Amino acid sequence: MEQMCYDYVKYNGLLHNERSENGDIRLKVTYRDIAREAGVSVGTVHRYLAKNDYISEDARQKVNQAIKKLGFNPNLAQRFQRRRKTHQLGLLTSFSKDIFNSRYHTHLLGGIMNAVYETDYNLKIIFLKERDYTNVTDILTEYSVDGLLILTWRIHPNLIRLIEMCPKHIPVMLFNDYDPKIEANFVYSDVSQGIEMAVDYLVKKGRKKIAFLKGPSLIHFGSGREAVHVSSIDAYDKLEGFQKGMRAAKLPIKEEWVKECGSYSMVEGYKKTKEVLESKERPDGIVCANDEIALGALNALREFKISCPDEMSVIGFDGIEKGELTTPPLTTVEQLLNSMGFEGGRKLIDILQGKLVDPIHTKFVPKLVIRKSA
Repeated sequence: MEQMCYDYVKYNGLLHNERSENGDIRLKVTYRDIAREAGVSVGTVHRYLAKNDYISEDARQKVNQAIKKLGFNPNLAQRFQRRRKTHQLGLLTSFSKDIFNSRYHTHLLGGIMNAVYETDYNLKIIFLKERDYTNVTDILTEYSVDGLLILTWRIHPNLIRLIEMCPKHIPVMLFNDYDPKIEANFVYSDVSQGIEMAVDYLVKKGRKKIAFLKGPSLIHFGSGREAVHVSSIDAYDKLEGFQKGMRAAKLPIKEEWVKECGSYSMVEGYKKTKEVLESKERPDGIVCANDEIALGALNALREFKISCPDEMSVIGFDGIEKGELTTPPLTTVEQLLNSMGFEGGRKLIDILQGKLVDPIHTKFVPKLVIRKSA
């Protein structure tokens, strides 16, 4: 009976117990009790007890007062906490069906699962909630996971803030939207180089008048007075890649041929391609920020009775399956998502096992998939 009580306490994270006079284990104070008394998060209590500097002085005093008031024994709690490893990895993403439908999510997830399969770790999908966490540790604690894999970290302004202030020792692995100022671990595709490769390919095919359909510069959250707008790293990097490629080829960049799409969609690709085609001079090649935009571009070319690739070439980005079935089949730049997922999962486990210490920033170079559209 005593062992069963101990296991229950350990399993549920009830980290402070003591024996009564008859020898039974008696639950007394938990981290949640302290957090509730102090008016702070459970993660803040964890950081206080771990003597982590990543806590404000005000919060430190509140936790200290709560511990004294509740008669908590931190030494015993820390001894239990050191024993308690969940061997769970959290996969943090938005609450959306896209994680099961989109090539980006499924291929990354497939690689991650391959990395985890041969280990004693399990994978738990965590849907980001509409709540303000104080720091990433709060998420680790709430969901009882040892580390986090974040497929798209710029999906919510609060998550962006948490990642921007996340210390390098926290076991978090980010995928894409690489920002060298971020201290967390990264596995990312060099999308700038990918677009540059597309421009270089068109130049070698004899194209000299190249347009670019780029993604939206800002990501929008909320509406009205509560609306929040943050810059898109993906859109910026891809535009930079286009500019580099054009400069390397010593070709002019015409403003009327660089169009910003309102979304990464076929509809936007179709609309913006029509605008390009209605300009005084037409390009002979179009590079698109993703495949959906490129599919819209192909539709516009058909409507204007422009032969692809004879009169105008089109290149997409991502490598979605639909691109193989278009007329003509779409030339594209493919991200090595499965390999990236495997590398991110493996490296996060290495970090948790103490095999790696410094933040990991691993770059993957996309590959050009040549079909008939260019």
